[in-house]
Amino acid sequence: MKIFLYLFAIAIIFICGVVPENKSIFEDTNSFSINLYKQLVIENVNNNLVLSPFSISQALGMTYEGARNETRTQMQNVLGFPENNEAIGPLFSKVNNRIICNTDTVSLNISNGLWAQKEYRFIPEYFELVSRYYNAPLEYANFKTRGGRKGVSKVINSWVKKSTNGKIEELLEPAYLVKNTRLVLVNAIWFNAQWKLAFKKDETKRVEFFNIDESKSSVQMMTQKGKFEYFENEDIQVIKLPYKGDKMAMTVILPKEKDSFLRIEKDLNSEFLSIIDKKMLSNEVQLSFPKFKEESDLKLKPVLRNMGMSLAFSDTADFSGMTGGTDLKIDKVIHKSFIEVSEEGTEAAAATAITMARKTAIVKDIYFTANHPFVYLITDIQTGVILFVGRYVKGEQ
Repeated sequence: MKIFLYLFAIAIIFICGVVPENKSIFEDTNSFSINLYKQLVIENVNNNLVLSPFSISQALGMTYEGARNETRTQMQNVLGFPENNEAIGPLFSKVNNRIICNTDTVSLNISNGLWAQKEYRFIPEYFELVSRYYNAPLEYANFKTRGGRKGVSKVINSWVKKSTNGKIEELLEPAYLVKNTRLVLVNAIWFNAQWKLAFKKDETKRVEFFNIDESKSSVQMMTQKGKFEYFENEDIQVIKLPYKGDKMAMTVILPKEKDSFLRIEKDLNSEFLSIIDKKMLSNEVQLSFPKFKEESDLKLKPVLRNMGMSLAFSDTADFSGMTGGTDLKIDKVIHKSFIEVSEEGTEAAAATAITMARKTAIVKDIYFTANHPFVYLITDIQTGVILFVGRYVKGEQ
């Protein structure tokens, strides 16, 4: 039975012309996750949004391996990668090995792939590094002809569809590839998990949702009462909803005042999230949470340039670690994502208690009613890495 389905895919197109012992690195990449989210919000202020910063970071990590000099420095600064100028691949390899899982209740699959122009002068060591640490097989293609581009776009889209269990059918439109395309890097993530504490379908009711633009709409509101890790201050309520197996969790940040969402969202940062996580206590909460389905189709080139990664997209880009010359630059960064939330799943047994008994509860009745805009994040509990971040600010129309 499924309750959550997250699917992310990202493609980076180059043209002629582009773990606990390492937890600090993922704290830095979490800063990138929040910064990217906030940049995208500027263009989507009245809309729902969903993205996988981890998918984006990993795909860009594969390009970072071939970046050199100031191009590499800019990418390092924006993405939060280590300053030691070493390959980032070993760190992604460690965290991937730790978080990838396939059980009866949780599935998280990560796939990477490369499609390169055949007979183009790539450095073999670059492909070997990406294959070793990102588990990204290399395929050759012909981007020089219209027929070749059409054919490879079909191949890539088929690969993405299979890697996301059929939920993302067309990541690349044929027009995204041009005769100067020389390399396409793709990352896809499929996540499917059951709640640790399930919602009952017969308790889901249609209720009013207060949209960010001050209009109202209708949502299907799921409800349950149970023990959750919880935090509140004068401005916000925060709840952590675990998945079975206690490897992953969703954190939901809900402003107490309906009209304060944009201010709370603007102040959001990775340090604040880390502080909240340490202050959360086990409490019994009456939870009301909407059932919803969303998808996003994002073009990230302008946003990444504005964040300080401009050289990678310019004619002065240096990806000589890929070819030995400075003939490549990044042309497009495309990201599609999908999320579906429902009641399905079964309650956990003894695992419900976990470490909650070691914390002191707030003695009062707690109601967490998400009937107005909120932010939500999916994190891997052991590493703390943000796999997924989104905002729900508008109900069904």
